[in-house]
Amino acid sequence: MIFPEALGSFLRQLDDNSSGLDFEELQVSSKNSITQLLGTAGVHQDQWESEVALIALWRSFLNAIPIQALENPRTRCRPIILERLRFLLGEEPEESDVDQILQIVKRLQRYNRLGRVGSRFATLDLESASHSELFRKQSERCAVCGYRFTDEDLFGFLLDYEESDEGERVEGSIRKVPHLDHILPVYLGGDREANWQILCRDCNLGKSDLIFGFESRSWFGSARISDLTTITKQQSYIVMKRDRHCVDCCRRPDQVELTIQRRDENGPFLYQNLKTMCVECSG
Repeated sequence: MIFPEALGSFLRQLDDNSSGLDFEELQVSSKNSITQLLGTAGVHQDQWESEVALIALWRSFLNAIPIQALENPRTRCRPIILERLRFLLGEEPEESDVDQILQIVKRLQRYNRLGRVGSRFATLDLESASHSELFRKQSERCAVCGYRFTDEDLFGFLLDYEESDEGERVEGSIRKVPHLDHILPVYLGGDREANWQILCRDCNLGKSDLIFGFESRSWFGSARISDLTTITKQQSYIVMKRDRHCVDCCRRPDQVELTIQRRDENGPFLYQNLKTMCVECSG
């Protein structure tokens, strides 16, 4: 494999940091150059094209939302949605397309006015019939990593720190407390049972408000030393969501607990170098 010319240019600019990076010089235009970079990055062409398509999809969705509807959340939004789509498409949009965007924009407006106050449930309550039924459907496991919750997780006390023999506060074992999560943020997916899932504490923190995963620094790739040498909660979440099951035995999180391993043990903890394994196959 030829050492990518664009990578060489990038390294030279890093070495000569007197004037920062020249982004025009770093632009990669030819398909051959992109293929070389993907090979060095350890990314398959079809995976890259799929992820770029998702970025285009997300930007297309965001660009279709008329900003006036968000700035004035009490305004009637159908007319301005029609105007926006006519501008983008250059023709009259289908009524069904307008209706779909209208539903999402109304959720955004509602969230802009009320925040999470309008949500029926903010936290998991296993006394609730709908929550306990969801917990049962997930086999009492986290929907992403498959961790099976214990009685201690459900009913114990959460301690972030414990006291050492010398009386100092040190980090202690944290329970994987189950959290009620909205699969899509409330402002997009609404507060309905179809948009609920139960996650462990770690997966919920890793997910935050991510939708695809590429919105995160973990997907793009961070140069922080700690992010290259350890698995963060965010990395773990987006890799498990990408793979959806153990890459060896194909068992899903409703069947087994999952964990993350590196594909290339000499490579850093980057998104493309991580894979999902069940705890049995990884042992």
